[in-house]
Amino acid sequence: MAKPKQVEHWALKAPIGSHFRPATCEEVNCDDYTHGWDTLIPPTLPGQQLVAMIREVYQPGQYTVTQDELGGTVYRFAAGTPCLRRVRHRIRSERDYLYLAGNHGFVPSDEWADRLNDRLDPYR
Repeated sequence: MAKPKQVEHWALKAPIGSHFRPATCEEVNCDDYTHGWDTLIPPTLPGQQLVAMIREVYQPGQYTVTQDELGGTVYRFAAGTPCLRRVRHRIRSERDYLYLAGNHGFVPSDEWADRLNDRLDPYR
């Protein structure tokens, strides 16, 4: 039986922890920030915890409150208000990719391109 060939992995990596930074809603073109949004909160305990969070994070002028027909509360946020998911917004930093060259680990970008071209030459 033939011995399997060793697999080489070539990749460009940009890990979230080192190659992305926190971003504002405006920077990531957040739809909720751009157009505003409604949050429907049911009259249950988890819903009331969300109400407490909204009141802690947002000023009363940033939203209006109405009741829906089923007893839930609708918080309507105007366009330009940072969204509830804003702490998860990320944007790519200026940091260069990490270049994984075959089984040799990470290498500088110019060396990565040269090595990859060398490996691809027999297939051209």
